[in-house]
Amino acid sequence: MTGLDKIQAVRGERVRFTFDKKDGWPKEPKDIHVFLGGVPAGSAVDLNTDALFFDLVVPGCSPYLPLGAHAVSVTIGDPPVPVIVAAAAGRLEILPNNGGIDPKITGVFPVTAYPEGKPRQYSLRIQGEGFARDACDNRISLGGEAKEICWKGTGCSQGILGEIPQSGLISLSNILLGDHSLDNVGIKVGTRPESTSAIRLSRVSRQFPVRIALVVSLLIIGGVIFAVGRSNLREIGGQKFGISRLFIDAETETYSLSKLQFFIWTLVAVSAYLYLSICTWLVQGKLVFLDVPDGLPGIVMISAATTVAAQWTQSAKGPKGAGGLFPTIS
Repeated sequence: MTGLDKIQAVRGERVRFTFDKKDGWPKEPKDIHVFLGGVPAGSAVDLNTDALFFDLVVPGCSPYLPLGAHAVSVTIGDPPVPVIVAAAAGRLEILPNNGGIDPKITGVFPVTAYPEGKPRQYSLRIQGEGFARDACDNRISLGGEAKEICWKGTGCSQGILGEIPQSGLISLSNILLGDHSLDNVGIKVGTRPESTSAIRLSRVSRQFPVRIALVVSLLIIGGVIFAVGRSNLREIGGQKFGISRLFIDAETETYSLSKLQFFIWTLVAVSAYLYLSICTWLVQGKLVFLDVPDGLPGIVMISAATTVAAQWTQSAKGPKGAGGLFPTIS
C-alpha cells in the first residue's frame, strides 16, 4: 500500500488508501481490514481495483481509539494476510470535530447544584464553544482530576453520566454526594488548552437551610418569650397571663396588633440571618460568621418604631376603651 489522500481526519470522515497494483487484492471491500494503533478500525467501505484505491470511514467514539496519531496496518482475507504499508501511509491522525478552536466554558448551570434523587447526586449543564461533537473526545475533569464519563449511547450506566443534547452544551449527572468538595470543572479536547470554570456543590438539599433556619429562629424567639413571660405574670380579672402578657395592651387589656407585628418581623429578621449563615456554612462550605446585612436591622427598627408610634398615638388621643373582662383577639 503506497499512500493516503490525507494524514489527518475527524471521526466519520472518509480516508482514501492507494496501492500500486491490483494483484492480490480481494474482490470485496469487507475483506480488507484496517487497524489504527493495533486497534480494529473497521473494514473498507469502497474498493476499486482498477483505480487502485479503497476507502475507510474513520470510526466514531471508542475508548480504545482516542484522538491523536495512530500507526496504520492492513490485512486482507481470512485468515488475515498482512499488507506491506509504505511510510507515506504509515500514520493517520484523528482530529477532534470541534471546528478547530479551543474549548471555552461560558457558563455552568445551576450556579449552585443541590443533591437530588435517591441516592443523592448532582447534575450540571456546561455551556460553551469548541466542544467536540463526538462526546468521547471531550475530556472532563472535576476538581482538577480527570474523570471517566459514561456517555449516552455507549451502553454503560455506571459512574458519571454524560450527554451532548445540542451543540455547545454538555450535561453531566450522577455526580455522587461525596464529591461535594469539588470546586471546578474542566474540559479538554485533544491537545487544545483545557478550559475550566468554578462550580459549587451544596452539601445539603435546597430545602434544608430554610427548615433549619425556621426551626432555630422559632426556638430562639420562643425561648425568649417563654422566659420573659414566665417571669412577669400579669393578673387580669383574677386570671393570670404569662407568655400572652407580652402581646397585651396594658391600658386596654386587649391583644395588641403592633406588638404581634414586632415579634413577627423580629422572627423574619432572625430567620433571614440564620438562613444566610447556614447557606454559607453548608452550601458554600465557608465556616465563617456573616456580617449582619445592612437592611436586616432596619426591618426590626421599622417594626419597633411602628409599635412605639402606636403607643404614642394612644397616649396622645387617649385609650380606645377597654374590651371584655379577659383579653381576646378581637
